Amino acid sequence: MFQGLSDPVFSANDLVRWYKQVVEVTSGGDLEATRRFVRMFIIPGMTHCGDGQAFDDFDPLAAIEGWINQDKAP
Repeated sequence: MFQGLSDPVFSANDLVRWYKQVVEVTSGGDLEATRRFVRMFIIPGMTHCGDGQAFDDFDPLAAIEGWINQDKAP
């Protein structure tokens, strides 16, 4: 999952708090165990779902497919 740090709608801090809860609930606090099935990326300068002064020219679906089909984690 990814979130723009400059998103005017949703705070990246809220996503970070949520991700910490996911780590605790799903893996008992083991970040590496959680990273086997979900990772979080905060993108500086990106606004809501793209745009902004950020590198946002990437294909999240291709990254997920590579992770699942080729065991190549993003």
